[in-house]
Amino acid sequence: HGYPQAFSLDPAPPTQQFKRRSMDRVNSGLLKLTCPLIVNAIDALEDEGFINKMNSILAAKEGEDELSQCMNDAHAIHSSTRKKLIFGPATEESNDDNQTFQMLKSKLGDKGAEYFLDSGVAGANPLTKRKDVKCLHAWLADYLFRITDEEVCYDGMTSDHPIGEAILQSLKERDIDFTGTDTCYHVCSG
Repeated sequence: HGYPQAFSLDPAPPTQQFKRRSMDRVNSGLLKLTCPLIVNAIDALEDEGFINKMNSILAAKEGEDELSQCMNDAHAIHSSTRKKLIFGPATEESNDDNQTFQMLKSKLGDKGAEYFLDSGVAGANPLTKRKDVKCLHAWLADYLFRITDEEVCYDGMTSDHPIGEAILQSLKERDIDFTGTDTCYHVCSG
């Protein structure tokens, strides 16, 4: 209906009208669902234990399946994107001179700033051995941002996103059309 279903967040938003002198908060997640229809449907999926279901599938496969590969790829893309947003094209070479990175370190500590930069989807730690979906909202937003029909994918795009597809399939099984309804746009238009 012309309204966005998800949007991206600045990982270290400025507080003084677009001047990066200080920050009140940091956003570990880079993406946020905005469609009330989808947000409510995902809330219900999480309440029904869908995260545990996905985590059980991931644990049973022990990292040797397409879900794990999807998770690893998405975590790497989110980490890389977060670093590019903080540092620009010259990622880690200029840490000491980067004002935003210095503010992150003062707010989170040295280790916390490094973990923040390395974190994946929804701020998850991609280095942990235990695979954790953590937030279906973030995974569906990742799907909406990165899925494409193109055979050759660049810049983090993908034609195969089994985590997002599993979430969408579960919505379809509940008769939720993620493209919207004839009246759902009224909520977005105020």
